[in-house]
Amino acid sequence: MSTIRASNIAKGFGGQYIVECSTFSKLPQFTLQLGGKDYTLDAEDYILNIQGICLSGFTGVGVSESGSSIWIIGNVFLRKFYSVFDLGKNGIGFAKAL
Repeated sequence: MSTIRASNIAKGFGGQYIVECSTFSKLPQFTLQLGGKDYTLDAEDYILNIQGICLSGFTGVGVSESGSSIWIIGNVFLRKFYSVFDLGKNGIGFAKAL
């Protein structure tokens, strides 16, 4: 998220960012590492075009006790990756959506 903030493309307010819709090609890929595996989102995955206004699908919600930022990734992640919750084994698995 610091790369997006530093790009001067996005303007933050209330934990969300507005982006010029014409700037998708300038935005970086966003990679989450979960369980030692990389899950990459392209700008087209994490930017939501709502009637010509483009918003980041990530929402900043505060800072943890360790000082790192806390972000909700929600729908932008779950649209690209299926999730499976295994209560018996206390595990979560992900696979790329088709």
